[in-house]
Amino acid sequence: MIEAVEITTRDGFVLRGEVAVRASDWIVLVHAPGEDIDAWRPLSTLLEEHQLTVLAVDLRGHGGSDGEPDTAMAATDVEAMLYYARSHMALRVFLAAAAASAVPVLDIADRSPVEGLVLVSPLGVQDTGETPVPRLVLHDPEDAEQEASAARLAEAPGWSLGISLPAAGRSCGMVQGEWGENVTGYVIAFLRDVRLNHPDRLPPDSD
Repeated sequence: MIEAVEITTRDGFVLRGEVAVRASDWIVLVHAPGEDIDAWRPLSTLLEEHQLTVLAVDLRGHGGSDGEPDTAMAATDVEAMLYYARSHMALRVFLAAAAASAVPVLDIADRSPVEGLVLVSPLGVQDTGETPVPRLVLHDPEDAEQEASAARLAEAPGWSLGISLPAAGRSCGMVQGEWGENVTGYVIAFLRDVRLNHPDRLPPDSD
């Protein structure tokens, strides 16, 4: 069942979105600046069907959330989303980010351990952090900015799977465009593999 959620950041802004509770493994979807949680469909629906609890929340100043858009505070917003997941019995948490939201998500993952990262059309990546986290990087090799970010991520600590999708576009347009079926397939396969490769940590209600 999908439920509306309100999450208060540590600086007092209310972020609004939705959660579909399925299991103890959670994935937090972080949309790109200028988008909202609807940009993740139909991927979010398919993730629910694969027994993941899906939390999708609008960044501040986007969609139904309070405030004005502020990319400098995106990490604070993601931090609040992760706190919500963990305070609601999430045993393992994955993070997915689109476009420039890859930057705050990488920052948070370096400070607050997560099980894996899904980065769709990453932009602006300079510092990948030191914490080794399994990563799926979906990028358009014809986009120089995406290609530069993907190259940095490939050299970062930990295991990284890079998928080139020529002419796939930017941000969650990859999810909704002609490459959409491929993108969702790669994401689901990556998450399945990471989950099943750690059977000692697999929650009993996950497959």
